[in-house]
Amino acid sequence: MNDILRAARRRLTKSALLRKLFGRPNHAATSLGDASYAARMEAETAVYKDVADINVLPAIFHYWSNAYLRPMLEEFGVSNPDQFFAKYLLESARACNDDAPVFVSIGSGNCDTEVRVALLLRDAGLTRFVIECVDMNRHMLERGRAMAQAENVAEHIRTVEADFNRWRAPQRSAHRAATGRPARQRRRRESGHRKAAAPARGDAPPRL
Repeated sequence: MNDILRAARRRLTKSALLRKLFGRPNHAATSLGDASYAARMEAETAVYKDVADINVLPAIFHYWSNAYLRPMLEEFGVSNPDQFFAKYLLESARACNDDAPVFVSIGSGNCDTEVRVALLLRDAGLTRFVIECVDMNRHMLERGRAMAQAENVAEHIRTVEADFNRWRAPQRSAHRAATGRPARQRRRRESGHRKAAAPARGDAPPRL
């Protein structure tokens, strides 16, 4: 039976469809010399160049999420995504005995979520932390820096302009999370960009 299972797993691993959906990034397709990839990058940047609020959603979203999702979240002591991230990032830092944690947000966009989470973390007593906001769109990161300054959390927000297909965390113990918005995630999947929670390296337990 074990031999059959191992053989089946090898066949699934070699499946072209599964590799396309879940496999490693296609480095040939993300080559700096690939004009098509560069064009998609530019198109993605242009779409969100002037979008200050990417969270504009129809009223049914707010009704449905408050009526059905919020009660489920409240079972865990939070009422919204900002509280969710703050709660578990704080727990992660404490579990690692890290009094100066570095959190990495992949696909941070305008950094509005990260700024609000920074305020919550500071209110919870965490004072020596940094949230690295990784995004490929320099215009959105500029808005994020301005927002962090306006909310007096600039010391906790560090923007990183990078393509996630090539980005590598500079620190092994960084706590990571994906806070990108669904609409942007969908567009990035369609344009060849991956956006997902990155597993933490090193000995620290998995994050969010």
